[in-house]
Amino acid sequence: MGFTSIGGQCEYVKYNKGQAATGEVVITGTYTESRHGQYTLDHYFTAEDDGRKQCLNGCGHLDHLMSDVRVGWKVQITYLGEIILDKGSYSGKMSHQFDIAIDDECLAMASGNPGSINPSAQAPASESGEVDLSKLM
Repeated sequence: MGFTSIGGQCEYVKYNKGQAATGEVVITGTYTESRHGQYTLDHYFTAEDDGRKQCLNGCGHLDHLMSDVRVGWKVQITYLGEIILDKGSYSGKMSHQFDIAIDDECLAMASGNPGSINPSAQAPASESGEVDLSKLM
């Protein structure tokens, strides 16, 4: 019989209010889940180097990017700083920005065709939640 821990110690990775430098890698690990926290959608990871649990609080841009990431994928998330939005209902407001890199092996296994992935492309999910891997070829 096996057990999977759903609790225990979790490190909250901070990026706002100058707690992460622009260009700093804030997460390198395996994506485990996203769930609603007290104020935001929280994204959970298992750190690549030592297996510790990490949580990155969500924000608009991060949540948008994470919608294309699948549980079990190895990712590297870089904090890009803040910008002022220039259109839409949040025009004039500050927005945290991120870059998410997905491990090439994860994408290759997801496509069933190792070596055919364009690592600079993103894999948008369809309405059914399936990843459209044709956009990665």
